[in-house]
Amino acid sequence: MDAKITKKRLGIMLSYDWIKIIAICAAVVVVWSLIFTMTATKATIGQQFGVYGYPGVSIDSSHLGDLSDMRSDDVREGGGLSYDVLDYSVNTYGSRSDAGTVLSAHIPAGSADIMFSNKEDMEDAEGNVTQVSGYQTFIQTYRAHCAWLGDPDTPVLGHTYGSNYFLDCENYLKRFFSFESGDYEGLKNAELDRAAAESHFRSRMKKDKRYKNEGQIQEGLQNEYKRLLSLRDAYADVQGWLQDGTLSLASVDVEVQAEDGSEETTTEKWTYAFDLSKVPNITYVLRNSEQEGSAEGLCMSIINTGSSGEEDRRYEPFTFLAYIVELCSQNAPNAAA
Repeated sequence: MDAKITKKRLGIMLSYDWIKIIAICAAVVVVWSLIFTMTATKATIGQQFGVYGYPGVSIDSSHLGDLSDMRSDDVREGGGLSYDVLDYSVNTYGSRSDAGTVLSAHIPAGSADIMFSNKEDMEDAEGNVTQVSGYQTFIQTYRAHCAWLGDPDTPVLGHTYGSNYFLDCENYLKRFFSFESGDYEGLKNAELDRAAAESHFRSRMKKDKRYKNEGQIQEGLQNEYKRLLSLRDAYADVQGWLQDGTLSLASVDVEVQAEDGSEETTTEKWTYAFDLSKVPNITYVLRNSEQEGSAEGLCMSIINTGSSGEEDRRYEPFTFLAYIVELCSQNAPNAAA
């Protein structure tokens, strides 16, 4: 049997089978694409970090930096976000109606982690309020999605949380560090329990496609140690800034109707944000666009995202906040070169 491939035979085959050949090539591309998509690492809700600016606040994302900047040690040891954040975005809106449309979908879906707003009402020449602050508008709409920063026993709609974001973070840190509550200097010097950190890391990363062999696990462990040490330092720094006045907590007074349905109301103090207005050079990153780009009333709220199984990523906002404070301070006009 003559099976020799000649130019004539090849030409005949191509003239009759070119459609089949193209179809086979296309099928191979599609199958390869599906395999790549199915096996690639996908960011969970907890591994996505979304920063949002409510209308009335402008964010200089070029100064804030991208994910690689956030992960570097240039501004602070440990960076602003850990290795466990795989996706980072900054989002701003021109009007409250635009923001409302997007946020009504993004926040319940867990796409947002940080909301910058301002707590200053707009007033006319006579001092009458013409527009309630962005912070109050946002909190009254999305309070249930935000981290409570106030006293655990403060009533909100007649009920108390029994804890707050600070206590939750302290309890998390106590799994890896030995320190007394309130002793933040002691926390900063506390040794990391590497055995506890390794055991926890191996347990929670069992299904993570980034860690398929022991070499990858060992590399991941070094990043995990760095993440925990960075969170330790950031939490202690934030507490120190709250004590020296660099940071404070932002509250709004809300009139709440009595539970019995009567017309009687009570005033509750809702505390769902950090006040950033006293952070040195905060306008390097954030500005109150309703007050000539000033620092007045600038706030940062933390939005609860992810599932209960992603608690390890719940406290990234502390390192993010520490990063902002240090970034702005280092770029202040009178900062040491």
